[in-house]
Amino acid sequence: MTQSGSPTVEDSPLSGLRVVMLCDDQQIDRRILQEAESLHTVGCDVIVLGRSGDDHASAELDGGVKIERLDYAPMSDARALRAAIDVAVRTMEAERAVATPAAEDRPEPTPTALDLDAADRELADALQFPDYGSPGFQRWTLRQPWLMRNLIRATVWPPMRLDAMRRFAPGMHWTLQYALYLPTLLLTPRPAAIRWHWQRVRRRVASLKPRRSATLSPTHATLEDAGPTTPSASEESVPAPIGREAQLHEAAMRAHVSRFDDLNVWELALYDRAVFYRPDVVHAHDLPQLRAGFFAARALGVPLVYDAHEMYPYIKTLTTEQQERYKIVEGVFMPLADRTITVNPFIAQRQSCDYDIPEPTVILNAAAVPSVGSEDAGVGDHGPLRRAVGAGPGDKVLLFQGWISIDRSIGDLVLAMADVPSNVHLALLGYGTDIPTIRKMAAQAGVAARVHFLTPVPQRELMSWVLSADAGVIPYQAVDENHRLCSPNKLFEFIAAGVPVIANDLPYLRQVVAGEGFGVVRPFDGKENYALAIREMFDPALGGESRFRDALRTRAEPFLWPAQERVLLDLYLSVSKRAEAIVAATERAGSDARSALAAPGASTGSAHVAGSAPSQAAQRPERTLRVFHGLYNIAGIPSIMARAERAIGLESKAICFPAGGFGYEPDIVEQPAWSAAEIRARFRRYASEYDVFVFHFGHSMANETLADIPLLKRMGKKVVFYFHGCDIRQSKETIRKYRYSACKVCWPQRCNVNRDHALAVALEHADAVWVSTPDLLEFVPGAELFLQPIEPARIGYAERSAPSGGAPIRIIHAPSDSRLKGSEYLSDAIPRLQDRGVPVVLDLLQGLPHDEVIRRLQGTDLAVDQLLIGSYGMFAVEAMAAGTPVVCYLREDLVDRYPEKPPIAIASPDDIEEVIRSLASDPSQWASWSARSRRYVENHHDAGRAAQRAARTYRRLQTGLDARMRVEAMSAEERAP
Repeated sequence: MTQSGSPTVEDSPLSGLRVVMLCDDQQIDRRILQEAESLHTVGCDVIVLGRSGDDHASAELDGGVKIERLDYAPMSDARALRAAIDVAVRTMEAERAVATPAAEDRPEPTPTALDLDAADRELADALQFPDYGSPGFQRWTLRQPWLMRNLIRATVWPPMRLDAMRRFAPGMHWTLQYALYLPTLLLTPRPAAIRWHWQRVRRRVASLKPRRSATLSPTHATLEDAGPTTPSASEESVPAPIGREAQLHEAAMRAHVSRFDDLNVWELALYDRAVFYRPDVVHAHDLPQLRAGFFAARALGVPLVYDAHEMYPYIKTLTTEQQERYKIVEGVFMPLADRTITVNPFIAQRQSCDYDIPEPTVILNAAAVPSVGSEDAGVGDHGPLRRAVGAGPGDKVLLFQGWISIDRSIGDLVLAMADVPSNVHLALLGYGTDIPTIRKMAAQAGVAARVHFLTPVPQRELMSWVLSADAGVIPYQAVDENHRLCSPNKLFEFIAAGVPVIANDLPYLRQVVAGEGFGVVRPFDGKENYALAIREMFDPALGGESRFRDALRTRAEPFLWPAQERVLLDLYLSVSKRAEAIVAATERAGSDARSALAAPGASTGSAHVAGSAPSQAAQRPERTLRVFHGLYNIAGIPSIMARAERAIGLESKAICFPAGGFGYEPDIVEQPAWSAAEIRARFRRYASEYDVFVFHFGHSMANETLADIPLLKRMGKKVVFYFHGCDIRQSKETIRKYRYSACKVCWPQRCNVNRDHALAVALEHADAVWVSTPDLLEFVPGAELFLQPIEPARIGYAERSAPSGGAPIRIIHAPSDSRLKGSEYLSDAIPRLQDRGVPVVLDLLQGLPHDEVIRRLQGTDLAVDQLLIGSYGMFAVEAMAAGTPVVCYLREDLVDRYPEKPPIAIASPDDIEEVIRSLASDPSQWASWSARSRRYVENHHDAGRAAQRAARTYRRLQTGLDARMRVEAMSAEERAP
C-alpha cells in the first residue's frame, strides 16, 4: 500500500512499534484496515480490537494485521475499574506517606543579574503545577476555565438548540447567549485560584516518597517491586493494583474528571484487553472508544491517538440525553488526546470551535487505486456489477453502495428512475431493513426491472464491483450536522475507481465533486431533482459521464490513500516515543551546545532540528544579534521573518510547533510540551542562545502561562510580542461595536484562553508590540502596525485579464476556517450568480498545503478573502502578489490605517453577489488592477523590507530605549510599514 519512496520495514523508525486500535465494528471498516495495514507495512505490530459477532471469527489475521473481536458480556461490573483506581491511589499514598522536612526558602535572586540556573528555578516555581503526569494532564490544568465553560455550555445551551434559535429567532440569539454565558464568567476559576489549589497539591505530593510501581489493571495487580501492603478491611474484597506513580496518580485524577457517567461494559472490556497487549500507542476509533482508550493509554504511560470518524454529539438518531452526554465526554477527553484525527476539514473546524482545541489532523476516508488485471476487475461488459444487473453495451449502471435506508433518501432515488432514460439501471449494493419497502416502491413505480438489489460483497472485493459502474450516487440528506458535513467512504471509492459522482449539495461533497470537476452536484429535495441530476450526468449532448473522467484521472491524487498514508505516518512519527528517541539522538549529535543546556533528567526528544545546528557561542569571535521567532507558525510568518532576517546578517531562527497540514517549514520543529519538566527543558535550550525573542500569537516558551517573560527580561533579553488575531481580539467588544464580525460566529469557543493575560504581560514587560492587521490596534494600546510579510519572489506573478470568449471566471477562496472567514456567504452567492447567467466557478480550497494553494492561485481569475473580520488576511496578500485581483471586506474605519488604500474590491456579506457581478460585467480594468496589486505587496508586505524594519527595532532596543520611549523616538519614515 505504500508508494515508492515511502518508509520500509528496514529504514522506518516506526519498526517494532506496537499499536492497539479500538473500534466497535464487527466487519472492520475499510478506513481502519487501511490505517492498520499502512502501519504494518512500515514494521508496526498492529492489533485491532472490535466487537464480536456471529458471522465473524473471534480472531483472525488480515494481511498481517491481527484482528480480535471481544465477547464482553461476562464483564458485567463496570464499577470494578473505578474501584481499582480509587483503591490503588489510597494504597499508593499509604505506602509513600513518609514525611520529609520542608525545604529551606531559597534567597531571592538578584533582579539585575539572573543567570540561567536561577531563572530555571524561578520558572519551576512560577509554573505552579506538579512535575508529574502526561502532557494531557498539564493541558487540563491550564485549561480549567475552558472545562468549566464547556460544561455549562453543554448542559445549558446545547449547540443543536442554538442552531435552531439562530434560524428562527436571530434577533434574540446573541442576547440569550450573553445571558447564558454569565454563569461561566462567575464560575470559571481565575488564575490566582488555580495557583492556590496547585500549591496545596504540590505540598501534598512533596510529602510523599515513591517506593513501588506496578501495572494498572482493573482485575489484577502485578507488583514490580516487593513490599507489603495492608489495605483496610473494607478494601480487601477489591483488587488493589498499584501502577507507576505518575500514571496512576493521573489516572485517579482522570477518574474524577470522567464521572459524568460510569464506564460501561464495552469500555471496560476494551480497556482490559488493550492493557493486556501493552502497546506503545493506543489508537481509539470514534467516540464510544475514547474513554477506554484514554484510561488504557494513561495506565500504560503511552500516547493516545483519537480518530473521530463521526460527530456523535450531532447524530439525529440519538436521544437528546445521549447527544449531550457524548458532547461532555468528547469535550473533556478529546483535548487530552496526544493527537487527534478526523475525516474532513469541515468536521475539524467544528470540533476545534466546539472544544477550543487546535484543528485535528485531517486524514480523508481515501481509498487506494484498485489493481486491474483479472476479469472481475474489468470495466465495460466484463465487470461483476454489470453482469449482476444484466447490463448491455449501451446501458448505463448507476451504483449506490452501503446501508439501504429510507432515511438516506433511497426511496426518492428509486422513484426518480421512472423519469430517466430507459437504458439507465440503478444497482443498490448493500444491506438494510428497509429493502422490502423499497422493493415495493420500485414495483409501484414500474421500474423494478431496472432497480437491482444486490447482496453485500466482502470489503476486499468491493472495488472490483465499483470499477464497472458508469456513475455512483451519494444521496445523503442533511438530517443532522453529522450528515451535513459527511465525507462517506463511497465518495473516495468512486474517485479511486475513476467513477463520476452524482451527489447531494452538502458542503464537503460540493467542495470535492463540484470543485474538482468529478461529477454533478444538485440539491436532492425531491425525486424530480434526482431525475434531473441523473439525466444531466448521462446526457450525451453534454458529453455524458465521460466528460468527468479526465478530471478524475488528473486531479484525484490528493484524494487517494497514498497521499493520506503519508499524513498518517508523519503523525505517528511525531507521536511515537521510539521516533522521538531517534530524533533526539540526531539532535544531540549535531548540537553539543544545545545538549549542554538541556535540563538534567528532562526529555530531549521534544525538538526536531530541520537544518544544521547552530554553532557554539564560544566559536564565534563576535556575537551577531540572534533572534528567536516562535512558537506558533501563524501563516508561516515566523519562518518568513527568520529567513529574511538571516538574509540581512542576523542569526534568526523560526522555532515553532508543527503547523498541521499547511506545510509551513520552520528552522526547528519544537513539539508541544505541557509538563513543567518539558517547559523548563525548552527554556534552558533557548534562553541563553538568543538575544531577542519574538513571540507570536500570545504564547511563549511557557505556553499560555507566559511565566518565562519576566525571567527573560531579568536575564537582559529583549522581548517582542507579535499578535495576529484571535490571540488578542476582544470578542465581546467586537460583537457590540461592529455589524460584521467573525466573533459573532464562534464566540466564545475560539478566543485564546490567555488573551487578557497576554495583553497584561505584553504591556508590562514587552520591549515592542506589533499587530499584523489594523483591526487589532484598538485592543493593544501603543502597538505598531507590522503588516504580514511575504516573499514575493517565491510567488510567480502573471498579469490577469478578465476571461474572454464566454469562459467562466474562476474564483478561488482558501479559508483557514470557513466560519471565521464568512465562506458561507460566498458559497451561497455563487449559485445565485450562475442562475443569473454570470459565468463563475468557485474553487474552494481547505486543508491543502500552502505550496499547493500558491500553485492553484496561478490559474485563477479572482480571489475572495475574508468577509467578516474587516481587514485582509495572508491569503489576500499572496493573491495580490500573484497578480490575482482580490475581493475582501474592509471596514471603512480601517482603510485609512493602511499605508495606502489597498487595491481591493470591498464587499460585505450583504453585497458580495453584486460586487462579483459588477466586476464580471466590467473586465476592462482587470489588467491594471493586477499590476497595482503586485506593486502594493512589494511596497508594503515585502519580507526584505520587513526584516530591515525589524532589525532597526532590535538595534534600538539593544541600545536601551524602553518601550514607552520608542514610539516618540521613531521618525515618521521608520514608523511606516
